[in-house]
Amino acid sequence: MISPMKKRCHKQRVAGPMCAFHLPGLRRIKRAPSVKPRLFPSCSLLEDHVLKTKQVIADAYQKLIPMLIENHMPKALFLSTPSYNAPGDVATWKWSLLCGMVKLVFRTGWEEMVKIGQVVTATPKEQLPWTLFRVGVLKDEPSDEFVVSHPGSGQDGLSINRAGIIAFVLQESVENRYVGRTPYISSK
Repeated sequence: MISPMKKRCHKQRVAGPMCAFHLPGLRRIKRAPSVKPRLFPSCSLLEDHVLKTKQVIADAYQKLIPMLIENHMPKALFLSTPSYNAPGDVATWKWSLLCGMVKLVFRTGWEEMVKIGQVVTATPKEQLPWTLFRVGVLKDEPSDEFVVSHPGSGQDGLSINRAGIIAFVLQESVENRYVGRTPYISSK
């Protein structure tokens, strides 16, 4: 069975191998030196000792990023939310209220997204060309159109279709417009 991502990559004719690692542990990434993907789309990487922390994904990224650098990964895309406040974000009532509600109700999740942003943006983009893209509420509409902006820009919708995330990842993997940046993507 061909995964939807492979079908989409084939349909878009993305040159070169793409590789999404779905690993039960970080140890396996060191055992795959022959895999030379040109893009690392982030995903959950869990090990038993990492599960004992509150920021599971961010803690895994702290271990993963040096491995990506060591293996000369040409590009890495990481997902977060507007909970991570980035340069270019404009404080508005809408975002202050929404992020404040998330912080109040889902404190651990909010802290996770903030730490992911801190871990990724502390990585020198010359060592690992990274993009930290941020999304709002996920929807399952079929449209893959998206808008790239920053929270508070006036073009920042509250939601993104999952198909739009895939379209953004594919576009960014080819165009490299947002290396070392933290765009917010939402549906048109």
